[in-house]
Amino acid sequence: MPKFRVVTPKGASFTVAGGGYDYEKEALAPIGAEIIEAPANEAEFIAAARTADAIYAKGMPITKAVIDALENCKLITLGTVGVDSVDVKAATARGIPVTNVPDTFIEEVADHAMMLLLAGFRRLLEQDRMVREGRWKEGRPALLKIPRLMGLTPESDDMVGGPPAINRIDGLSIEEWRDRALKAEAELAQIEEAARNG
Repeated sequence: MPKFRVVTPKGASFTVAGGGYDYEKEALAPIGAEIIEAPANEAEFIAAARTADAIYAKGMPITKAVIDALENCKLITLGTVGVDSVDVKAATARGIPVTNVPDTFIEEVADHAMMLLLAGFRRLLEQDRMVREGRWKEGRPALLKIPRLMGLTPESDDMVGGPPAINRIDGLSIEEWRDRALKAEAELAQIEEAARNG
């Protein structure tokens, strides 16, 4: 019989889709804890979690109503950086610590941020729309207004900044990125307007 019960909303795991809790069990098995999945709606979750030793919060908000119904909970934990899905104030009032993993998915987030910045810089959505609408010839003039990224350095007058994504682009500033993106967006709007009217 397990020593501790960790209740979590059913259907959301940070392993693979349809996967179990292998990573979580690596840490929980040595202390005699089991993970129990409960329905991810508030009323049924409260019924299942009322006597839980801990809550593994994911996939649904852990509200004040949920927290106030907990009779034995010693910890609410998240496998994410943010804690916005948990009413931390309500947990604090009950003396229940809320933990997170501040360094999880850092590389993945940095990669995604760079992908979004590059897609935005090259106007991927606008270019895609032009091609799908048969206006592909309008794309090149718009892109010619945007400086090439290749060869740009932090000292360059044409430098395009990026986010502080770890080890991806060194020394580029988000302010410079924003200013250039706004200018390019305005120029693209002028080109589109001229194409419609001319």
